[in-house]
Amino acid sequence: MTILAETRPKTGAGHQLNGPTPSFCATLETMYLGTRRFAGIPVAAGTPHDVTQWLLTRAQLGVACDVHLLESNGVATAERDKYFFELLCGACLVVPDGRWLEIFTRKSLAPLHQFRGEDLFRSLCDLGRDHRIRHFFVGSMEEKLFSLTTELESLYPGIEVVGTYCPPFRELNTGERESLSTMILAAKPHIVWLGISTPRQDYEAKRIATENTVMTVAVGAAFEFVSGDKKRAPAWMSRLGMEWLFRLLSEPRRLAKRYLVGNIIFLWRVLRHWRSDNEAMGPRRES
Repeated sequence: MTILAETRPKTGAGHQLNGPTPSFCATLETMYLGTRRFAGIPVAAGTPHDVTQWLLTRAQLGVACDVHLLESNGVATAERDKYFFELLCGACLVVPDGRWLEIFTRKSLAPLHQFRGEDLFRSLCDLGRDHRIRHFFVGSMEEKLFSLTTELESLYPGIEVVGTYCPPFRELNTGERESLSTMILAAKPHIVWLGISTPRQDYEAKRIATENTVMTVAVGAAFEFVSGDKKRAPAWMSRLGMEWLFRLLSEPRRLAKRYLVGNIIFLWRVLRHWRSDNEAMGPRRES
């Protein structure tokens, strides 16, 4: 198994650190998180607890980091879009969001542990309260962001939401990107969450993390699951890796191509990279 290269210590505008102190660097040195390749993409092989603690520590220290979630649709998109594949390979962290990533690697030397975007989002919103973590949300509609914020404040009293932004349904122009950066710098969040579509949210997460020296997490539909705008699949369907079918039946016109065509592409890529993924693994190392 390979080990994630550590991001060079950087501090965000919202933090008081004036450079990487010895204790700061020592903390980062203990923050190794094991990875393995899945369909040619390096993915975090730690448990949900490992991933949560890794992200919390980096958020507290103000380390710039782009975090992405990977499931079958993301793997299929990486097959069709080489730039998206390169983005994931160069990301700070890719989290195994899809159940099938866990199923396919269950018998391997380095099994992946599913950590759904909604669960990751809830965990950091909850545990972040003890560390005064500040959150900034980028979502598709203002009313949905309002519902999300209201729900989170009810679920997790004391959560610090310091800003929201609703981008247009297109790529941001230069002025809009500068405006968003200004808002983020003024709000001084520890984490910027993006709940828009893949791969658009992933490209923006990379850009925002780089330009604003902040942690960004692309969580897709997690906003809508938490706010109640979308129903979560029954537990038995999730365990069997059939959540995609539940979503397809809920929104057939919008998701038919994504899943009926995308699942075939996903399987093709997984099988094509199966040998090289497993040959690349070495002895397992705990984070």
